[in-house]
Amino acid sequence: MRSATLTPTVSRRTFLLSTAMLGAATACSSPSEPAVSSGSLTQLRMGAPVSLTSAHIYVAKGKGYLREEGLDVELVNLLGTDAQPLAASGQIHGYFGTLSAAFFNGLSRGLDVKLLGPNGGISADGRPQIQVVVRKDGPITAVADLRGKKVALPGGSATSSAWQFDRMLSTASVRVEDIEVVEMAAADAPIALTNGQVDAALAFYPVLAQVLTEGRLVVLPGMDKGGELGMGNMIAVGPGLTVDNRDAGVGLLRALNRAVKDLQGNYFDDPEIVRIVSENTSIPADVIRSCPPPGFAPGLPFNPSVPQQTQTYFRRLGTLSYQTNIPTEQLLDNQIIQAARV
Repeated sequence: MRSATLTPTVSRRTFLLSTAMLGAATACSSPSEPAVSSGSLTQLRMGAPVSLTSAHIYVAKGKGYLREEGLDVELVNLLGTDAQPLAASGQIHGYFGTLSAAFFNGLSRGLDVKLLGPNGGISADGRPQIQVVVRKDGPITAVADLRGKKVALPGGSATSSAWQFDRMLSTASVRVEDIEVVEMAAADAPIALTNGQVDAALAFYPVLAQVLTEGRLVVLPGMDKGGELGMGNMIAVGPGLTVDNRDAGVGLLRALNRAVKDLQGNYFDDPEIVRIVSENTSIPADVIRSCPPPGFAPGLPFNPSVPQQTQTYFRRLGTLSYQTNIPTEQLLDNQIIQAARV
């Protein structure tokens, strides 16, 4: 497997989601000192990159479930790789992110972060949140054609989305090591593909919705496998919620579990939910309605095989700094999980 970085050379004018995400990022504050109780509400700061898979925290805020738990939660636009050390050191209380080699390596170095459950994943009707796209009239027409080709993977090969992509490739006996990985931002990947800088790209909703509407790119058929185990999305918290204020940790997860009850079926048909998600992400309501709603299982159960399979995948690529998989039970705070069931 060869890896490279690539920056598209054209304007993003046709990809509105990059603008939406920039607007949301600008609206969020930067991490500073940990928040404290203010009046009758306990203030929490959570890292939350703009994503439809974080719909449960948006709904928990928008419908007042967090306030009913005595919490005032500020969302800070942070990627998991940046958020993990901040959560472990108490600069933020937790974050919504994905499993990655960096996450597991951080745990092996002693970063004190625990998982409380997953974020959204495959929709109730089976539609995945990520797809491989190729040029409509290009030479790539089957999974096997990706061997030896340049593929844009947001975040590179050491992420849970790349793990899911690897499982997609396995339908044609191709692996991530058989392609040339080009790491770039999610909003940049479709642009690079359109311009011929890469041969295929892993695209995420809601960017994918805009890409398919424009008609120049299409989903590569035969890559439906990969979502049956989940996407490796996660809710992670630091000692600010697992040690210093466990009641707040329980309240946070209980509010999320209440929100999940509202996020069943095709909940993007619900104007209130669409409004809440749009206000929190700056993604236009019509774009949200065109996306498959991420699936949230009641109770937010964590598939125990996901952290094991992702670690095995990262070790295969040589990106883990330790020798033995961290057991799933060591990753979770089961006491908070059990106390938060609604």
